[in-house]
Amino acid sequence: MQVDIDFRYKYDANRNPTLLVHKIGRAGNKRDYTKVDFDQTASHIRHVQDFGIVLPQGLDIAKYKRLDRAGRIEYAKQKLPQETFINYQNAIGKSMSPIFGVNTKSVQCFAGIRKQEAELTIQSTKPNTNILGIIRENGIHISSFFITDDRLKTIVNNDFWVLKDRNL
Repeated sequence: MQVDIDFRYKYDANRNPTLLVHKIGRAGNKRDYTKVDFDQTASHIRHVQDFGIVLPQGLDIAKYKRLDRAGRIEYAKQKLPQETFINYQNAIGKSMSPIFGVNTKSVQCFAGIRKQEAELTIQSTKPNTNILGIIRENGIHISSFFITDDRLKTIVNNDFWVLKDRNL
């Protein structure tokens, strides 16, 4: 399979691609790549339209949101072609790469209710629009989504602690 963007990738046990996005910052500095995992991408497909990717009509997003993580992954895999996931992985990779956005920064953060060390990538795309990427300390991408400048200021004022109510 050919991936449209020139990111390195490797296959998981199910022959699904995991993109390897070159790390941009010094935050954590324990790895060279951020891994954008296929199943993790499937578990966050609700954000895909933020990146301009159109979901086919067969996917009931309300049903998807009601499912647990494993259910969301299975449901998305049943309803969506693999190209949708790959396009989403590429969009996530682009949002974490200064090659595609000169206003891309990396900072240390905390994530989850246990305040685990993590990394944020922040790409300012246009006035009052930012793409926030959250990456575990081990280099696995958690999620990427669009936020406003005001939401970004709130994150900064909270000492870069994101997803406070989530068990990661």
